[in-house]
Amino acid sequence: DTHDRYMLSWISVPTGTMNHEIQHRQEVSRLVYALWTSHGSDESGLAAPLLDCRIDALGIYVSFADDDEEEGDNNCQQHLDDGSTRQPTVLDRCSCSDLTYQDFLDKYMLPNKPVVIEGLTKTWKAAQEWVDDDGNPDLLTMACLFGDDVTPVHVHSQSGFTRARPHTEEWTVNDYALWWYDHHEEACSNTSEEGEEQHQLLYLKDYKFAAVHPEYEAYEWPIYFQDDWLNGYTTNAYKFVYLGPKGTSTRLHADVLRSYSWSTNVCGIKRWYLVPPQHTHLLYDVFSQQLASHLHCDDAIMYPGLPKARKYALEIIQQPGETIFVPSGWHHTVENLAPTLSINHNWLNGANIHWSWGKLRVELEGLVHKEEDEIVTDGETLTDNDVTNQQQESSGDVSQVGDDLLLLWLVISKKARSVLSSESATISCDDEESTEFNLCACLPILKEMSTFVEEGKDEGLTQRCHCDIDDLIGDIESFLNMMRKK
Repeated sequence: DTHDRYMLSWISVPTGTMNHEIQHRQEVSRLVYALWTSHGSDESGLAAPLLDCRIDALGIYVSFADDDEEEGDNNCQQHLDDGSTRQPTVLDRCSCSDLTYQDFLDKYMLPNKPVVIEGLTKTWKAAQEWVDDDGNPDLLTMACLFGDDVTPVHVHSQSGFTRARPHTEEWTVNDYALWWYDHHEEACSNTSEEGEEQHQLLYLKDYKFAAVHPEYEAYEWPIYFQDDWLNGYTTNAYKFVYLGPKGTSTRLHADVLRSYSWSTNVCGIKRWYLVPPQHTHLLYDVFSQQLASHLHCDDAIMYPGLPKARKYALEIIQQPGETIFVPSGWHHTVENLAPTLSINHNWLNGANIHWSWGKLRVELEGLVHKEEDEIVTDGETLTDNDVTNQQQESSGDVSQVGDDLLLLWLVISKKARSVLSSESATISCDDEESTEFNLCACLPILKEMSTFVEEGKDEGLTQRCHCDIDDLIGDIESFLNMMRKK
């Protein structure tokens, strides 16, 4: 029933005793860092712990290398016969002609499981007009059609997975096409890797093509991904085109607000590494603060969990015309193995909206604890005015957490009101289950969000928008009660 399906979507969220132990060890490691570095103000304090191996000991602790995980490791390695210590790639691949929406929902979206879907691009306009006869991106055509568009371009100093962070510039599509042909046409076909590394590589990313050219209809929105609350509210702000030569890459990350994402290769080949959410802690440094740039970072002292993370990672080679569904909370890093053009969306709906709130709730609680720690003065007792002044100073500019909270509130409230208004008169049998599912997904989040609002710990949400959260909660509860009585 609806309740069972709703609960299934929660199963994939890391919870329980192990998750609490992970959080505890991460908190300990952050405290140790604060003690050794005077709250980050003096990193020379790390010299002695590095020399006397205390950092190594901390790494063993935070990566759980001190635990007996023989059984778990054997389970990961039982299919390997080459002596490798990495988990074998186990990933479903299916044709879109054989995959119904209900199958996708039950087998992949609700269980939060990745899948590769084949055959979606056969009728796409982009696959016909944006690809040349050699199967490479047709930059000449794109420059002629969209040359004046301005889009972010990431400048890479090296090819492949690297610790160097690219910087971002704004380029026109026409200028990018000129760079592509002038500097990299030969590198994209026959030059050596050594030659590629001598030049900067430019990766056109986060090009909001659908928002700029909604009339062009470059591709058909796959039915599996159309239940999209995020782009419904933001008017296509999370629909992107990516375009890059061989060797360009994307650093290790999880998607915005722990959203789902899908990525289709219009042409080209990508290598993906995906790490399941329950192993996220292995991707951070020994002090649980900095995410590794990629899975193959060779600093075992500062990133002690990466060897174990590589065992659990899925390696996927994505071919032209294939679509990857990346579930919520799966950190991933991606490399273009050939000149590649892809369509990428992020999206939220009732099956994963709790992932977004779970991330924000932790961040909001962290800000509350931080403010409580900061409201002190050399052992003196603070007056109410002192507390208020310090809180105002610490809030200062609106934080990224505040921006994310505002976005999540607007997405959820718009969806809930849409459901309530469209279903207020009559409820069809076909829509009744999805209506109840979506409202049940929104309700617990709104209730917890209301607590932060009541306590004034909402990062300025009520000052930035009309936040009638309690009224909306009441309307949803009344509506659900009405549905259950029928």
